[in-house]
Amino acid sequence: MKILGLSLQHDAGAALIDNGVVAYAVNEERLNREKMFWGIPELSIEDILGKYGPDDIDAVVFSNLATGNPIITFEDVWRDPYSRVLQFFPESRLSRWLLSGAGGVELSRFAVKHLLPKGKKFLEMTKILKKKRIARKPVFVEHHDAHAVSAYATSGYQECLAVTLDAFGDGYCSKIFRCKNGSMKEIHHIPFYHSPGYYYSYVTHLCGFRAGRHEGKITGLAAHGDPEKTIGVFREELEYDPRRFSFVNKGGYLWPEIWRLEKKLKGFSREDISAGMQQHLEDIVSSYVADAVKRTGMGRVALAGGVFANVKMNQRIRELPGVEGVWVHPHMGDGGLAVGAALHLACLKGEMRYDTPMKDVYLGPCYSADAIEAELKRQGCRYSYFEDIEKETAKRLAKGKVAARFSGRMEYGPRALGNRSILYQATEPSVNDWLNKRLKRTEFMPFAPVVLHEDAGKYFEGYGGSSSHASEFMTITYNATQLCRKEAPAVVHVDGTARPQVVKNGVNAPYEKILREYKKMTGLSVLINTSFNMHEEPIVCTPSDAIRAYKLGHLDCLSIENYLVEQ
Repeated sequence: MKILGLSLQHDAGAALIDNGVVAYAVNEERLNREKMFWGIPELSIEDILGKYGPDDIDAVVFSNLATGNPIITFEDVWRDPYSRVLQFFPESRLSRWLLSGAGGVELSRFAVKHLLPKGKKFLEMTKILKKKRIARKPVFVEHHDAHAVSAYATSGYQECLAVTLDAFGDGYCSKIFRCKNGSMKEIHHIPFYHSPGYYYSYVTHLCGFRAGRHEGKITGLAAHGDPEKTIGVFREELEYDPRRFSFVNKGGYLWPEIWRLEKKLKGFSREDISAGMQQHLEDIVSSYVADAVKRTGMGRVALAGGVFANVKMNQRIRELPGVEGVWVHPHMGDGGLAVGAALHLACLKGEMRYDTPMKDVYLGPCYSADAIEAELKRQGCRYSYFEDIEKETAKRLAKGKVAARFSGRMEYGPRALGNRSILYQATEPSVNDWLNKRLKRTEFMPFAPVVLHEDAGKYFEGYGGSSSHASEFMTITYNATQLCRKEAPAVVHVDGTARPQVVKNGVNAPYEKILREYKKMTGLSVLINTSFNMHEEPIVCTPSDAIRAYKLGHLDCLSIENYLVEQ
């Protein structure tokens, strides 16, 4: 079967599953250049239909029960704190029951599924599908079911726990599934009201960043603060109760809780606030996962959901006693729901290939040499053609040049993994300041390292085993070794950790060759890999995007397929 998966909500996108395998996946932000786009992924559908005809598609799957009919979107929460809808949530026993208890959640889910009419987005989407001659009746997959399948189906684990965790999805913030031989059984769920994901977003907002988009800044900022100064505040509001096998929100919800936190945290630095929230998140989520492992006896865990974008927390989970392996779906947030929804249907049809680990995420569009050269000429670029572009790129890197790389199919997920990346030497700690300024970024984490698989154990403590698969996709941190601190100080955070991309043999041969050539020339095994984009813009997708970002960022050279552009 060829299954088209669609997500219309946070970080909307589309995916095509062919015979149980992810064949194509792209998010709308890369095509319309609107970061974390919320809406109908029309350009993503068109992109897929450029490779697969409408008659090839056997089924269409949406990733939420409430597709097209959310009463309020996550974005609305932050745009208008005084809106009439938000003030519907007074702090009362009735509202707490409706929001936090299983009865209230199931009542609201029943209303969404059976009583409320389909919303404007869904109706627009069905018109678009019909216009594109895709006449299949859509199937709906629950939010956390899609997350869970995306993790299990790409893990390569024959048996594992699939654990999901985010702020909100079809009434819940988390589900746990027992997975074995391609079958999945839900064994636990937690209502959204108790989500630690909401608290992390509250802190993101209170620290002056955009909630729902900049939570990663809190992860980086946390290492600069003292968690003991503020962690008590978060413990008062949110805890993990092993007797209930659940997080328990003892505070409130949305703006009333934000206002309460604002008062309690008044006078503390944003570094200390971030540190307290990060430490508390690690403590309660690792307790939750440890409890799940102990209750089930299953030591391998596959993770998905926006909270698992937190790479430091994922390291804590990897280090838990009893955890034998950790896998994080590379597009762990809602941007991965289109893939998860389509895989869910493949699972139901018995076509999901659950025992094959995901090889790579080069699942987006690519561009021909003719199209690239035409764009280079159109923009008046000075360029040269090289048969061995990888060696030429490595030469520039060895000389201390900042090289942007555009090659092959675009990466799926939030991380640039070599095909839409900016590369530089990892020997210069000051690069985090001056290169971020060039790119107009405000970041608090160092750039990530990219390293060859055979060298990874020398640079990262505890690297290896079944958790090493996650490191190929930059979804987990490790403690840096002394050699890493000496040879690659630019990639080591102030807390002594690094978030690597480990390149295994044959996965991306041209990218691997750059690393090998650089190592021959310098004797060094590590390069910086940061995403190829300007601040607050999505990662580049097209040759036009790449040339624009190269010029705006004042980068030294652009390696774009076999062409090398230099200022």
